[in-house]
Amino acid sequence: MKIPIFSSKINIYKKQSTIINNIGEMKMNTCFISGKIITEVKFKFAIKRKIYSVVQFEIELDNKSIIKVKAYNEMAEYCYQKLEKEMYINIYGKIENNGEIQIMEIYE
Repeated sequence: MKIPIFSSKINIYKKQSTIINNIGEMKMNTCFISGKIITEVKFKFAIKRKIYSVVQFEIELDNKSIIKVKAYNEMAEYCYQKLEKEMYINIYGKIENNGEIQIMEIYE
């Protein structure tokens, strides 16, 4: 009789941990970053269904750490036209699996 009770506690724990993980993933994926552009803004065309253009550059934060940033499609075109090296910008974005930031909104 003790074994089914123990196994039911494990199942309850697993359910709780997945709920915590799901909430954490939804809340932890967004970020706000302020920094100076330290590389040239590189524009590339992509051959994927939903992505047709990509912009990549690096930002140096106030604490001297460097972050790679990407933008896709319309946001990529805006970044390529308006942003320049040595410009200070504020970014609202999403953290991708490889640690790069995908720009959702940009504030100059």
